[in-house]
Amino acid sequence: LKPFGLKQLAPARLHIRYRTTLSNGPLALPPHSPGETTLLLNRPGKDPDKKSWLATIWLVTATGAGSFADGYQLFTIDLVMAIIEKEYPLEMGAVNKSMTVGACFVGIILGQLVFGWCADRIGRRLAGMVTASLRCCSPRLAMGLAVQLSLSRFVFGLGIGGNDPFNAALCAEANNSPSFRGKLHFSPLQMMTAVKLLFHAGNAMSSAFVLILMETGVDLDHVWRSALGFGCVPALLAFVLRLFMLEPHALEQARERSANAISGPCAVDKPPEAPNVEEPGQLSQQESEERRAAMAAA
Repeated sequence: LKPFGLKQLAPARLHIRYRTTLSNGPLALPPHSPGETTLLLNRPGKDPDKKSWLATIWLVTATGAGSFADGYQLFTIDLVMAIIEKEYPLEMGAVNKSMTVGACFVGIILGQLVFGWCADRIGRRLAGMVTASLRCCSPRLAMGLAVQLSLSRFVFGLGIGGNDPFNAALCAEANNSPSFRGKLHFSPLQMMTAVKLLFHAGNAMSSAFVLILMETGVDLDHVWRSALGFGCVPALLAFVLRLFMLEPHALEQARERSANAISGPCAVDKPPEAPNVEEPGQLSQQESEERRAAMAAA
């Protein structure tokens, strides 16, 4: 049997109109003569907030590129220190090695405290750009001297510490952002999982990059410098992508609520005073004075 359409089953004087499920407000129907009926049906239309894999990949790359750089630089220092100890056995002793490795973790702690506060004050976008800039600049400071290498690792630790609260806040607030609202295929938990996977991918990349350079016969002095310098590539990618990000609406609303709570009622905008309503049977001040004067005259 052939399927019957709605128009085949409908009477001749029945007008069928369609509207998309996304249309808002009442739909203007054409006038019809008495005895005619207009049937309004819903059918799906084009969703302006349709989920997009391009937007999802863009956000994962913007957040994950920084995590990739963190994982790469955080674990490549072990291989770099082994090469430096072989190249400079007298300069890189136990004390200098401990100072170089520990400087990064000191920077991570300070970066989490400082940039976690800055992300709420100056915005996610600007804070993310600053942390990406620190990771781009830190390999440029790396030299064979223990003090200079410790300074480089400290600056890089600041970038790592600032990147952690940025990624967590961005993944949680992405659905409220005007850039990604309604377009993401991933939930905030899935976003954080993808970002952490890229962190471990950076760890694997650090070992692979050093092994490839050593297998090709590159001089060890160039190997450790190239290994540290390669960490600028994903950090630079994260900086460029975060340059075009917009602040989420949740942050803007939180700022407005905080500003209203701090400012409070000011002297200019005082609330209107309640009118002085006299209770029944209570005399006004003028009437009381007139009564006292009358009693005194009597």
